[in-house]
Amino acid sequence: MNALSFLRDRKTGMSYSLDCEWYEFTDILLRNLRDNFKDINFIGIRVLESRDAGSFIRRYCGYYGTEYDKTMGTWRKERAFTIKKSGYNAYFGLSANALAQDSEFEVKEDATKTQIKSAFVKSLKSKKMNKKILGEFVELVA
Repeated sequence: MNALSFLRDRKTGMSYSLDCEWYEFTDILLRNLRDNFKDINFIGIRVLESRDAGSFIRRYCGYYGTEYDKTMGTWRKERAFTIKKSGYNAYFGLSANALAQDSEFEVKEDATKTQIKSAFVKSLKSKKMNKKILGEFVELVA
């Protein structure tokens, strides 16, 4: 993007610099949505193959340091992690292999919060690593 490009929201009066990498553009749009809808939690869920987790984590945690080491350690141990430094309130990374072993996550198109929570609980209840993610998810939805 061009360093002289901005996203301006006339309703909130906020301007967002578009001097960013291609993958950061979504975060800018999400921050704008969060500024417009302050009482709504935005949740991202990324299903990752094992080989893709490292590069995804580096986008948000950097290449080195405590945060990177902690997130990678959580990924290796639990096959799931949460990133709080993105445009989402919480961005969950889940292992595709671990999810393939669980039951399906199905909800109706007009599902309520309770129905979504119930389906999420059902799909993730058998794995220890998913209980931590479930707790964070429920905290944001409830």
